[in-house]
Amino acid sequence: MKERVFNYEEFTEKVDRSKPIHYAVFYKCVDPEHGVLYRVWFTVSGVSRDGHVVEFYIGKTTAATEHALDEIKMWLKGLEAKYAKPLGATPGEWIYHKAL
Repeated sequence: MKERVFNYEEFTEKVDRSKPIHYAVFYKCVDPEHGVLYRVWFTVSGVSRDGHVVEFYIGKTTAATEHALDEIKMWLKGLEAKYAKPLGATPGEWIYHKAL
């Protein structure tokens, strides 16, 4: 079972910090006709104290303009510093637009 939570405090209460914790970035084009709009997700995941996977999830929709991509890069770095690093999380996959 995989449990997705959208509240960081809830995630930290549920995750077993003695087990590895990973973070990752994923994206998907939500405007396939024009390829301009993207949905970007930042996730931190680990094993819960109950033994199932628990994932903290935060997402944002953006355009594929140069300015917007720069903003997304800064946003992702901020999320990494705020949510992943304090838990000692290791980077997982960073599947993102080649411009990121």
